[in-house]
Amino acid sequence: MGEPESGIRYYELTPLQQKILYAEKHKKDYGIYFSVHYADKWNAEEVMRSIALVMNATEAFHSRIVRQGAKYVFAVDRQQQEYRSPIPLREKRLQIFDGGLLAGYYVHEEEQRIEFLMHHLILDGDSLYLFLEYLEKALIHAGPLTLVEESYFQERRSPVLPTRSSTGYLEEIKQWVRPVTATLQLDKPVYGAGSLSVQAYDAVQSLARKLKVTRFGVVLLAAALLSHQQECLIGVVVSRKNHRDQAGVIGNFTDLVPLLLRIDESKSYMDNAIIVFKALFAAIEHSASLTYEEYMDLLGVQGYDFVLSYTKMIDIERRSAVFSRLELGEYLYKYNNHLQFNEHEEQIAWESCHDQPAMQQIIGESLEEKLLELDHSDLFRIVGAGLRDTELRNECAVAAVIEPQARENRPAGNWFPNLDEDENLFDSSISSMEIAHMITDVYENLGVQLSYQDIYGSGTLRELKQLILAKGGYEAPVESIREQQLQYQCPNFMKVIFIDSFRFVDSNMYDVKYAYRLTGIAKERLEWLKESIEEVIQNNDAFCTEFVYKSGEVTGTIQRGRRATIESITVHDLDYLYQLKGEFCFLGEQKLWDIRLIRVQSTGETYLYMNMHHLLIDHVGIGILLSQIEDSFHKRTISYAQYVQIASSYETAKIEAQQGWQQLLPYNVYPNQGRPCLSKGCYHLHEISFAAVDAPYHETENWLLAAITNSLAQVFGETQGYIGAVYHGRVVPNASKVIHSLARVLPIFFDTLNEQVLEESLHTAHRHQAVSIYDLNEKGFSLEFPKVVFQTLAASNNEGTLFDRTIEFEGVSKFQIMFNLQMDTDGCLLSMYIDHQIYSQCEEEGLVEGVRTAVHKRQYIGGEPSYA
Repeated sequence: MGEPESGIRYYELTPLQQKILYAEKHKKDYGIYFSVHYADKWNAEEVMRSIALVMNATEAFHSRIVRQGAKYVFAVDRQQQEYRSPIPLREKRLQIFDGGLLAGYYVHEEEQRIEFLMHHLILDGDSLYLFLEYLEKALIHAGPLTLVEESYFQERRSPVLPTRSSTGYLEEIKQWVRPVTATLQLDKPVYGAGSLSVQAYDAVQSLARKLKVTRFGVVLLAAALLSHQQECLIGVVVSRKNHRDQAGVIGNFTDLVPLLLRIDESKSYMDNAIIVFKALFAAIEHSASLTYEEYMDLLGVQGYDFVLSYTKMIDIERRSAVFSRLELGEYLYKYNNHLQFNEHEEQIAWESCHDQPAMQQIIGESLEEKLLELDHSDLFRIVGAGLRDTELRNECAVAAVIEPQARENRPAGNWFPNLDEDENLFDSSISSMEIAHMITDVYENLGVQLSYQDIYGSGTLRELKQLILAKGGYEAPVESIREQQLQYQCPNFMKVIFIDSFRFVDSNMYDVKYAYRLTGIAKERLEWLKESIEEVIQNNDAFCTEFVYKSGEVTGTIQRGRRATIESITVHDLDYLYQLKGEFCFLGEQKLWDIRLIRVQSTGETYLYMNMHHLLIDHVGIGILLSQIEDSFHKRTISYAQYVQIASSYETAKIEAQQGWQQLLPYNVYPNQGRPCLSKGCYHLHEISFAAVDAPYHETENWLLAAITNSLAQVFGETQGYIGAVYHGRVVPNASKVIHSLARVLPIFFDTLNEQVLEESLHTAHRHQAVSIYDLNEKGFSLEFPKVVFQTLAASNNEGTLFDRTIEFEGVSKFQIMFNLQMDTDGCLLSMYIDHQIYSQCEEEGLVEGVRTAVHKRQYIGGEPSYA
């Protein structure tokens, strides 16, 4: 707008900023107060120097509000400013109409606490955390700070012409008439605050998965149903931040979007959820170009029935190494009839300030009851028809958990691990695969969808059963496959397998190759076994799927009308099996598996030979395949499950897992352990055997990985870093029954000077393993694929009647160093595969000796953890 000789630049207010200033002129206070404690590693002088550095480097903090003629504008003076206040800032108000700065701070030296007061014109919730992140960097690095150069303030732009669809949106709101009953007011505003119960929070998560909307979408639907109006006009607080250009810019990018919230009583709850959610996104789009005058004309004197906002909060203790105990001041007096939801990691808190009786129908116990009622309801039922009676189903479900012997199918006692009812689940010997099976069984038999968070958060098995009864979502099983659904997008972790399959096309890097010797009963009924194998292959999509890589995604296309034929051949000796190579074809008629029955003349033995590409199957999938062949052979009913049946649940789980990993973002700067080159495909093998430790697996994993990472730190000269660990990823109902490749490598961070980093990283990886490194990089991480990887393989189950010996064929590792732990009741074996063309003999010996010494020392102290 101009830059006079003084160097001050002037900017017009955007419509959003004009709305805030209008409210401020009408006695609203848009000052945002917050405070944090800082670690005692820093003194007050260092803290104040860093605050001054960051605030002076931030364009938004240099602004003031000044009057030019009949309107207010921003005046931005980039000269050095003094933001420190001489007095505490709690319950103080920024004097924005007197030309004062829009931000300030005060340091309580004795409490090691900083108070901030910043105006909403230049700060929103996202920017609050971004500001603290910049401040932490300034404290830690104690040097010059460079922030994002994109300006927060905007030059005046040409008006955007409304489209036909946006015109329809505007006319619809203008023609809407508020019912007379909705205009009643209380004598004075009422303020309230609270948190959803654990059961209601679980209901929100469950409904988000069932309705295929976000948690905010669930709250929006519940609010619409509780308003008891078919239509109401609400304001929804949204962010208009352009994350491509403004991701690192501090400012206020929120806006208040007018939304006609409708419930169509002739449609189902499921349909209404989608309709409401789509209407919100349409409103966000169509209101984007509104000028301040158009917005006020649209809203008129009637205003909103209520304002709804939903914010995902960040646990600052987990994210920051400097700050703790973030306290937010009161904020809800910004809008009349405002309902604010703050989503934390384990709960959803709410605040409200209202003067309309209708608002009392939405908050508190009413909201809780509606969420629980919806989660127990048939979501495909027409809204106007009411809810179906659930008493009989509830009684059956309670009996199934409390009296498992009463069930005719699989006993409920078998759904749960063989643990004492009051044993702590997190400290127990329960494995992640047992959890995966439990998630599937409980979902199949009760319709209750559990997460890893539910299981570890429940404490004991008894509490978990109580949670299952409380959740009570007795819905139909996972969505069934539709005949038309021929394509699906593969999970992101399959990208690396697909890409490497072309990069290393002449290697057997991704061959999953085994041979299983047949028992006498299988040899006697060889043709029967052959038919059983063919039946299983034909009924699993994985063996009839063609994969392509296009536009950065791996897509699977399922063939229909398929037929499988297994070849039977005779060879002279067993060596022939080692010479067989899979002739996998990626293009055209794909066939990524080679399964045969092979008779060995020299020994009279017969083997089931299987060579399959890792795109189709992983270690867990092999076990599922063998189990299905066994069931088919004995004519037992097989409950087949396909990836497409769990795809949407998996996508939901991935989104939740991405959020769960955010607490580890501070470790993103840790280096990837290894050399900057590809593996040469050759290795030296070193093995360490040790007695099975009578301790939960997570303790064994923790001390062993501590030994490994400490040894790596010596080799690479790094006290901090990350390696990879393999996880099965079967974390949604029915995933433990799907033949597919779900195993993935996730980052494990460590700090040799802080053992909690490794513990926290392992804890996160176990509980949030629905993601891939690609998914994490979409949410703020910038990780390379690990060059050093650890995996654990449990003892194979040989209880079947068809096979009595397993031959596993060697493959080529893509990792520079691979640690493979095999656990059995008789003992444990740690195999270390080290690429000797990358690492010197001295480095190799140092790494092996470091791990060996730590393992032997561990055994010497009797298996007790050296840290707890």
